[in-house]
Amino acid sequence: MDSIFSWLIVNILCLPRYGYDVYDRTLAANTMYVNTSLRIYSQSHNEYQPPSIVMSTAATPRNDSSPLVITWEAENATSEYYIYMHFAEVEKLNANQSRSFNITINGNHFFGPVLPPYLSTYTVYSQSALMMAKKYEVSIFKTESSTLPPILNAVEIYSVKNLLQSETDQQDGMLFNACMHAYVFYL
Repeated sequence: MDSIFSWLIVNILCLPRYGYDVYDRTLAANTMYVNTSLRIYSQSHNEYQPPSIVMSTAATPRNDSSPLVITWEAENATSEYYIYMHFAEVEKLNANQSRSFNITINGNHFFGPVLPPYLSTYTVYSQSALMMAKKYEVSIFKTESSTLPPILNAVEIYSVKNLLQSETDQQDGMLFNACMHAYVFYL
């Protein structure tokens, strides 16, 4: 599998940026951030182990009724993608507050409802490649019973790349028909 891009949501004003993105990509202007200075637990509770510093900030829409939307165009007509979305509630909710949301991909229900746990990472991922499309649109929108808008702490998107020839001698060990390549950018 080849990582086409990974988004790590960080508060650009308060937290360090992880590397340099030559395109200086950012989340849409209708997005704001919520964060905590408390530790987000993921190391022992989540096999993907996103760093606490990344998980301590979440993107949320400025308008409570708007969804968070991530879009990208396929590299080519046969591109296959896998997605990993990481969530953690960073705000201590009052008794009269709730946050739950559903996720769609290209208008089709993908997962939900999600109720992000307070200060702990919860990961939603595709168990198989996403249905092929020219353009992808992931929408995260609050449920009818939710009093708060959706959040997203981090997302990783991977593209499958099949190698035309072996990168190693077959006598050297197991042959992988895919490799990992990451493009990281921050919102």
